[in-house]
Amino acid sequence: MGDLQVASALGTREPYGRRSPRFPRRRALALALLVGPGAGAQTRVLDARTHHLRSGARAEWQERGTHPHPRRLALDFRSTSGAEHTLSIRQEDVKQRWDVVLNGRVLGQLQQDENPIVAYWPLPVGALRAGTNTLRVEPADTIADDVWVRGITLLDAPLEDVLSQASVEVDVVDADGGEPLPARVTVVDTGGALQTVGGASARGRAIRPGIVYTGDGRATFGLPAGAYRIFASRGFEYGVDSARLVLRRGDRVRRRLVVRHEVPTPGWVASDTHVHSLTYSRHGDATAEERVVTLAGEGVELPIVTEHNVQVDLDSTARAAGVRDFFTPVVGNEVTTRVGHFNVWPLTVRAPVPDSQVRSWDAAFRTIEATGAHAVILNHARDIHAGFRPFDPARHVAIAGLALDGWELRANAMEVVNSGAQQTDVHRLLLDWFGMLNAGHRLTPVGASDSHDVGRYVVGQARTYIRTRDEAPGRIDVADAAERFRDGAVMVSFGLLAELTVADRFGPGDVVPATASLRVDVRVLGPAWTRADRITLYANGRPIRSARIVDRDAAGVKWRGTWLLPRPAHDVFLVAVAEGPGEFLPFWPIAKPYQPAAAEWSPHVIGASGAVWLDVDGDGRPTDAHAYAARAMAASSGEIGPLVDALAPYDDAVAAQAAALLLARGVRPTRAAVWAALRRASPATRRGFAEFAAEWLASQPARGDPHPKTEYDAFTDSTTRSVSVYAIVDTTLAPPDSFAVELVQRWKGRGTSPPSDAPLELGLGRTSAGGLTVSRALKPSGPGRAAVVFLLDGGRRIRLEQSEYVSNGGERMTFETARYRISTADLRRVAESQELRVRIGERELWIDPGWRRVAAEMVGGRPP
Repeated sequence: MGDLQVASALGTREPYGRRSPRFPRRRALALALLVGPGAGAQTRVLDARTHHLRSGARAEWQERGTHPHPRRLALDFRSTSGAEHTLSIRQEDVKQRWDVVLNGRVLGQLQQDENPIVAYWPLPVGALRAGTNTLRVEPADTIADDVWVRGITLLDAPLEDVLSQASVEVDVVDADGGEPLPARVTVVDTGGALQTVGGASARGRAIRPGIVYTGDGRATFGLPAGAYRIFASRGFEYGVDSARLVLRRGDRVRRRLVVRHEVPTPGWVASDTHVHSLTYSRHGDATAEERVVTLAGEGVELPIVTEHNVQVDLDSTARAAGVRDFFTPVVGNEVTTRVGHFNVWPLTVRAPVPDSQVRSWDAAFRTIEATGAHAVILNHARDIHAGFRPFDPARHVAIAGLALDGWELRANAMEVVNSGAQQTDVHRLLLDWFGMLNAGHRLTPVGASDSHDVGRYVVGQARTYIRTRDEAPGRIDVADAAERFRDGAVMVSFGLLAELTVADRFGPGDVVPATASLRVDVRVLGPAWTRADRITLYANGRPIRSARIVDRDAAGVKWRGTWLLPRPAHDVFLVAVAEGPGEFLPFWPIAKPYQPAAAEWSPHVIGASGAVWLDVDGDGRPTDAHAYAARAMAASSGEIGPLVDALAPYDDAVAAQAAALLLARGVRPTRAAVWAALRRASPATRRGFAEFAAEWLASQPARGDPHPKTEYDAFTDSTTRSVSVYAIVDTTLAPPDSFAVELVQRWKGRGTSPPSDAPLELGLGRTSAGGLTVSRALKPSGPGRAAVVFLLDGGRRIRLEQSEYVSNGGERMTFETARYRISTADLRRVAESQELRVRIGERELWIDPGWRRVAAEMVGGRPP
């Protein structure tokens, strides 16, 4: 074994790279150059510098900086040998295709994987010239992508020799009985990058750079001489064991790593309802044979095989790989249409295949319903596919679950976490789900991975726990699981679980009788390697209780608590949501958002319970917010004054539904009569209307001309540039001591450049005359931080700082957005009567500073 040094720990609590692996400290680089990769062969570092490359015209992420970066790297070096060599490059954050080109010949591409990877390319005889050689790394796509490359190294040995300088054998066993377990073995270098290993996928094995999935607990692979850390993991429910190795040429080592079941889930089956393979879906990289091994290695007990528009049974494939006893595969189908993607299960391979060429939801659900599937899931509702986004703001008002185009969603479940297609805001789909529940859609919340890959996106990373018998993972009752799933008896996990129990015995999917106590017990569960820092209890989608979590690194139960709730005035649903910071874990990497909504993002872990309904009115069934709003509308005959009075006993969610019902009758939420009536409304009613108005107002620009021509003829002339302005005040986006004002200036016309001197006026004061109105022009383009000062009565100043400026140009329309911030303390001093007027041009709207969100519709003057 020579000078091999090993450090191993059972159930280690080390921080597993809690700092980002973004290129490591210099001493780590020095160690890598001394002992790896390829020590023992002649190794030549061509370039040790870090290079930031960018394709596309803009920065992909704010953390990368907005200043320009080169599109390609060109490196000249000299060589005297034409023998076989190996090229090594360390890469990170590669999302699109990048070519590696030597002397004009494409060797291959960087790994399309955001994780840091030490990658290799073989250089056959003759690839290197005697004399000067040129190596280029350049984009093969024009899509925005910021990547890092570093440590470009030339080794004078064939790739097979480089990756077999040392041999490692790992046995992964269960801490409770010593039995071998299917598992994932992850290998990283001293800087935390996935280290390419020697070996190839075979029966019961799936291998990618730095990753070996094993179906029987044993993994054998080669490595270059060097220093490494190896991890053994088995998905969300298990702890992690690790060992440190320093390998020299010729070493052959064997290590036993022990993983312990840390997260108690008796009576709950771990399901991934969104699983693909390259074999049948034709994209990604996991073959069907590799997919079954990864499912076993991540502890997924009920995988739903949802290939695109085809029904596949992986039962025989799992048996051939020797992993069938670890899970029960279910036949499903991702019905992939131009109007959304829908996962349906359980099916048989002989069931009719739904028509994927449909052009409406009505047609889609008719063809899906013909299959007889119990579960119909709306997938990734905020993602755009084929130019269509199911919950696009132009067609969906999320707070009320309102479809602006009238399309009816006949699914019975929706994804609230998709770990392969994350949202910028990890809460976004949860909020969408709350709105749908309030609108009367009984949808089961779903966590799923959408994985097509072995390593880039972890299968089962987001998952759904279904309440059904789990003693034998290979013999799960699929019919019972599907029925319980449809009933909503689930929990959603993305690194955490939030377990909710009401009155000691009612859980997700249950209806709590009116006579039961409202004792609410919550537990937050997770392995030691994820952290939790907050638990929140929601009623009808509104937070009503919250607690900080201190022992956030605990294994198993991270927090437990009890809340005694006062009885609400009407039926509500309860949901518990646990969350915590996401960290770089090489064995469980969190992917960046698939279609980011902003250039800034921070990773999180999250867990959510299914909904528990409180039957407060005692009619034996849950009554949703929409039903209560409909009753109030009927009692008031739709008259706004009586409607406001009728809504007094209800919460914000019912008020938002009432605003949606008024809109269906042609009463816009910004109408002056509505705001006048709301002056005497309850705080909950005002909040509900204001939040609905804000979201509806924000949806209008995307729907085309947001105003009737009769009101705004002067501003809709397509031959001139014209200006209209909208403002949204939203304290939920800012710290508690401030609120944000978002001003969107819209230019419509033949050109894409806005008028540079179109004035924007915002007046603050108790009355329209209270305070001096200041006008300024929004900057026509480019980033910037500008301050706007408003002089108020008595000469006091309020400063609104422009914190962000975004331009989205188009052939015939340009949107310009500026966000401002102002303290609520200043607002309260100005608004002595609890009123504030916002004015642009001749239109104004009073605002209650205590509201969480307020919308104002305003119009600027005709540009010069």
